[in-house]
Amino acid sequence: MTPVSEREFSRQLCDLREVAARLNEQSDSLIKLVEKFQETLRQLSLGLDVWIPLQSEDSPFTPTVGIKVPVPVKIETSLGYARGEDGWALYLKRIAYRSTTVPASLEIAQQGARSSRSTSGSSSSMPHAQSAWRPLMRSRSCSKR
Repeated sequence: MTPVSEREFSRQLCDLREVAARLNEQSDSLIKLVEKFQETLRQLSLGLDVWIPLQSEDSPFTPTVGIKVPVPVKIETSLGYARGEDGWALYLKRIAYRSTTVPASLEIAQQGARSSRSTSGSSSSMPHAQSAWRPLMRSRSCSKR
């Protein structure tokens, strides 16, 4: 790594200040537009949750307890208008679904864990299902500051 001179560092800091000022100005403008849209929706008194899917992605999820083998999950992100703690507002919602189908790596790891136990009276088999998904975790975040 090449050391940066004090002069070069000062120049880069000055450039960063200019970019940060422009970014803040643009993001403030966007926030005002979203707040105006949100207020217009509130005035309509719709009383109905509406969600628009934005993105769906497959991703591995590694449990924090038990056998730490990655499990496939599908994460869906949606934008919606719903009632929250502060009343009706725009929200982003992310829901992670885990497959009820057991990946081969997890099945092998669990079989290994079962066979290494000395006190196991009976071994339970892993449930198998068609390709199905169920909620793993949910999160909602409000667009308001």
